[in-house]
Amino acid sequence: MHDLSDITVADPGGTPVRLGDLVDRVTVIDLVRYFGCAPCREFIGEMTDRAGEFARLGAGRIGIGPHAAYQARGLLERGIDFPLLLDPEHLVGAAIGMRRQSLLRFLFDVRGWWRWLRALGSARQGIITGGWWELPAVIVIDRDCEVLWAHRGRFIGDYPTMDQVMDVVSGFPDD
Repeated sequence: MHDLSDITVADPGGTPVRLGDLVDRVTVIDLVRYFGCAPCREFIGEMTDRAGEFARLGAGRIGIGPHAAYQARGLLERGIDFPLLLDPEHLVGAAIGMRRQSLLRFLFDVRGWWRWLRALGSARQGIITGGWWELPAVIVIDRDCEVLWAHRGRFIGDYPTMDQVMDVVSGFPDD
C-alpha cells in the first residue's frame, strides 16, 4: 500500500528517527490521537500486556502520536516497553490516508464517547493535547515499511480489538 520507510519522526527526547531505520520485522503501529487520550492509553497498555504474544509472532510494536513528548516519556516511565514517537506533521497518518473527523461526529457520535468512558476503567485520561479532529489508527507494516493492513478510526476510541490485531499479525509471519 504505502511505503513509510523515509518518514522521519522523533523520539520523546527530540532525536529524529527514520521509520525505515527502526523497523526490521512485521510491526504494529498505534497512531494515537494524543498520548493522554484514555482509549489510546488503554490500547498502548494492551500492547504492553501482550508483549509475549507479539514476541512469539516475531512482531514489533511502536506508538506514534502528534505531540506531547512529556506524556510519551511518562508512559515509558510507567512501563510501556516499546518506542513511543512523535509525528507533529502527521506524516504517517497522511501516508495511510487518515482524515480528520467532523465536529458533528466528534460531538454526537455516542460510540466514541462510550468507548472513551469505558477506557476510563483501565486507563487514566491525561491532559488533552490533541485536537478534537484527531482520530486513532492501527497499522501493520512489513520490514520494508509497506502497509500490510490498516484500521483507520472514524471516531474517538475507534480501535480494533487486540485479538483482531493479533490475528492480523499472525497472518503475516516475518520471513
